[in-house]
Amino acid sequence: FLDIVPFARGTIVDEMTDGVLVVNKDNHIVDANPSALSFLGVDADHCIGQKAGDCFPELDVFSAGDVREVTRGKTEPRTFEIERSPLLDNRGRIWGSVVRLHDITIRKRAEEEQVRTQRLRAIGELSAGISHNLNNILTGVLAPADILLEETRDPKTRRELERIVAATIRARDLVRRLNDVVRDAGQEQISRVDVSDVVNNAVLAALPKIKDEPESYGRRIETKLN
Repeated sequence: FLDIVPFARGTIVDEMTDGVLVVNKDNHIVDANPSALSFLGVDADHCIGQKAGDCFPELDVFSAGDVREVTRGKTEPRTFEIERSPLLDNRGRIWGSVVRLHDITIRKRAEEEQVRTQRLRAIGELSAGISHNLNNILTGVLAPADILLEETRDPKTRRELERIVAATIRARDLVRRLNDVVRDAGQEQISRVDVSDVVNNAVLAALPKIKDEPESYGRRIETKLN
């Protein structure tokens, strides 16, 4: 009968994908399966007999019956669902506990990706609504400015109207580009891009700040794009 215990230990516990730790009442680790040692990044010689909190600091704040999520690692963090269950002796007294470490990293990443996708979709819908309203406003500025430009012969007035038309067109193009960026943000596609186009678009987007504003103070700034 006693031969059954090591047989079960070797064929079941050691082969489990979940990590299993056995901790005594003094919170020292007395046993650990290979998965647990791999999760903790230690070997048995440096873990067995040590305080659980030294190998796994989060265990110090756990009590029997707790189920928690813990994320470990900096370069490639892994998330574990941790369950701690009491171990009783034949008199019903607690002499230790079994800690199960279940790796939920993939599930957690999928949940986070779903949240991210939902946020991007909401941002896209909000952006589309704002872009529509802004385009209506800009059209209400551009159309009268074009009409006045056709009917006005005063040079000074024409220069001011030309600035209004140019700024409005740039603003309309900026709204369109921003809307395109938000709409495409959720599409995880990798493709080649023309760096010069990216730079040109960035400069055009910044023109109201780096060109129009200084020119309003009489400072002329010339931009050249390839």
